[in-house]
Amino acid sequence: MSAPRAAPALSLLLALLAAAPAVRAEEPPPAPPASPEAAAEADRRALEDLVEKATPIVEKARGLAFKSKVPVAPITAEEFTDRFLRDFTRYLGGEESVAPASRLLARLRILPPKGDLRALLGEFLKGNVAANYDPETGGVSFLPGAGRTLPLMVHELTHAIDDQHFDMKSAVAAFSGSLDRALAYGMLAEGNAQSVESRFVTGGGSAKQDLQVLRNFADAMGDAILRRRFGDTPPAIALAFKSQYTEGVVFAETLRRGEKGEEAIHAAFRKPPASTEQALHPEKYLAGEAPAAIGFGAPPEGGKVLFETTLGELGTRIALLAAGVAKPQATEAAAGWGGDRVALLSLPGGEAVVWTTTWDTDADAIAFYECMKTAFPVNTGTESSVATRGLIHDRDRVEFVEAPLDALADAVAWAKTARK
Repeated sequence: MSAPRAAPALSLLLALLAAAPAVRAEEPPPAPPASPEAAAEADRRALEDLVEKATPIVEKARGLAFKSKVPVAPITAEEFTDRFLRDFTRYLGGEESVAPASRLLARLRILPPKGDLRALLGEFLKGNVAANYDPETGGVSFLPGAGRTLPLMVHELTHAIDDQHFDMKSAVAAFSGSLDRALAYGMLAEGNAQSVESRFVTGGGSAKQDLQVLRNFADAMGDAILRRRFGDTPPAIALAFKSQYTEGVVFAETLRRGEKGEEAIHAAFRKPPASTEQALHPEKYLAGEAPAAIGFGAPPEGGKVLFETTLGELGTRIALLAAGVAKPQATEAAAGWGGDRVALLSLPGGEAVVWTTTWDTDADAIAFYECMKTAFPVNTGTESSVATRGLIHDRDRVEFVEAPLDALADAVAWAKTARK
């Protein structure tokens, strides 16, 4: 997927209008507007023409050949959003997972109170996506208002050729339920497409751009996203979405510039980054530094896990940012992440949030613990309806628990069942 491109400068348009000759009376009147069907057909032909032009560019850049021609079509914003959210719902675990996932993220302040994750994501996507490659259909769709440009088609066809050779649909299915792995794969896929597009637009110039400059750009874009308003969408959701591009291109360029060149990208699709930590720090991916896989034990008697996932380094950073931690401190505190698991648990005494994290070193755990004390101050509920919030630090491990007083003991005991 790609963001819409800027329209031509208004001054240039006015200059062209001023230079245009006046229409003489004897000239025939302008043709009537085309029917919706005819307009759609013309749009489809224009997109197919772009496919013909973009195909050899993408094949050369990726060192691969398309196995089949990629179908293209226009799509309405409503059709795109419905399709995306249908897939997103399935990824979360089905319709029954949407509400508890939203409540969990709201308890972590990533969403506003009573925020609906699916609805907020849908509203954000309507104004921030221009085109989309869909692994379900193997086709590219362009949304209304999106410029029918060659760079944009290069971006989307990069997704298509990657899918034809590395089966993106199966890759996505393999990490269902982990927000961390989903974002990590997005950073690979979108970062690679952004890298190919940028190299095409700059005539190869972006390939010579210092990686630190790309890193600084990603940081600056993150700052800008946090300052912007996206309607009702929390900046944290916008940052998670856009980081796949801004952070992802640094990951892709790092691999592409190594000794193996394009083959390093191929290898990454065969074995995608296992966490956003690996995508944010390509050296950790190349070194094979895998995250700790954390799992909870059976829930207490009468308890039920409503939703659980892994936030990862990027998700942890976003949670701290959403709770009001300044970006430098949030980034530093999340950088020592080694693994985590977070869940919304239904207990006889009420719903509890349990977030167990493990860190690279004891010092990293202490840094996160101190940051969490500011972001989520300890709170003692005086009655069953008031949540009690606490933090537990033990060497390289930090646990966050928030539960009604009547459910607190069970929630803390369950947090202790988490094992690597």
